[in-house]
Amino acid sequence: MKKTIINILLTTSLISGCSTFQLNSKEEIIIDCFNKACKIEYDQELLGEDYWKSPLETIKDKKGDCEDKAFYLEYLLKRNRIECKTIIGAVNYLELKNRKNGPIELHAWVEYKYNDAVYVLDPTSGKKYNKHDSPLNYVDLSILKKLEKEKEIILDYEKLEEKIKKYYKDNFYLF
Repeated sequence: MKKTIINILLTTSLISGCSTFQLNSKEEIIIDCFNKACKIEYDQELLGEDYWKSPLETIKDKKGDCEDKAFYLEYLLKRNRIECKTIIGAVNYLELKNRKNGPIELHAWVEYKYNDAVYVLDPTSGKKYNKHDSPLNYVDLSILKKLEKEKEIILDYEKLEEKIKKYYKDNFYLF
């Protein structure tokens, strides 16, 4: 089992790793990894259960939806020892705050800290923002959970939280 995991990691580093030995700074590594994730073709899933691909499946298919691209970016950054996290949430907080009820469309992106600021890397839109300056108001699940009660927004928070835990458990060897 241990040998299999090592072989998988060595193979994937050859296939998809960012070129840290050629890059001089943390910023260059982040930009290189971000550009690789942005090149993954966007492929919106059909209606029904959303399947979350592992980064290796995303590499193989060369396409994925927002969370597939975000998990792939997180994978690339962590392979280069850059602390980051995939965030599942929504993009337009102001619109959500003003709506009355109904289902919401979720989105995924990656956040990382640098020089005491939090940055949003959104490989689906190809945009990078300082989180506090973001014109799109990226908000995570904790804020959505509060809005769910206030505004009767339909969101199965517990089910989604379990899905996130299961994803990382199933793909622990990549992160």
